[in-house]
Amino acid sequence: SGVSVLENDYLKPIMMHDDIFMDYNRFWSESRQQWAPMCCLSKKVIDRYELRYNTSIKMGEDGLFNHIFISKCQKIRRTKDNEYYYNNDNELSASHKYYPDRLEQEVVLIQKLKSVLPVSQMYRVIWDYWHETLNHYMVKGLNNQDNKVKKDAKKRIKNTFNSKINKESIPYIKKYGSLDEKLESFLMGYYRHKLYKPALSIIQFASKIKNR
Repeated sequence: SGVSVLENDYLKPIMMHDDIFMDYNRFWSESRQQWAPMCCLSKKVIDRYELRYNTSIKMGEDGLFNHIFISKCQKIRRTKDNEYYYNNDNELSASHKYYPDRLEQEVVLIQKLKSVLPVSQMYRVIWDYWHETLNHYMVKGLNNQDNKVKKDAKKRIKNTFNSKINKESIPYIKKYGSLDEKLESFLMGYYRHKLYKPALSIIQFASKIKNR
């Protein structure tokens, strides 16, 4: 199913294996099947391939499992309804904690995904993981009350921008992304992300003037 924070009504209700893996980048951008409560999974597929959550990683194990599970499926049926409602207000949840090694964990996830998917089909996944990692350091790190955490987050933000494995996604986004993604990918590639929002505002304003 969909999740309340996403808009999935335009998706095809049934997607065949060949349709999905003809362009997994597109499938991921339209569905983001990373949360277990969104899915009813076939036990037959799980047993046949002996699929299990990877308990050696700290985060993202549900998304990793779903990517691998999907790669083994012959057919996926999608509903047009959002049956999963995600509440992000619980301050005690793991998603609200600061993880200094978030980038390292992300790199582990991408490397494990590369063992089941060709990298050419993973650019959109890598791009989204990159965003999640940066957002984590910016929101959970720079907004933290502990000055040591803030200082650590600044260093890790720079490391995340300069991460080679993340930059693999930039050529794909520059070619196939939306206008705002193309702009963002250019600035992220040169560690100038602070210019993104002002630059986007200028482009959007210019576009409105042109359309008038």
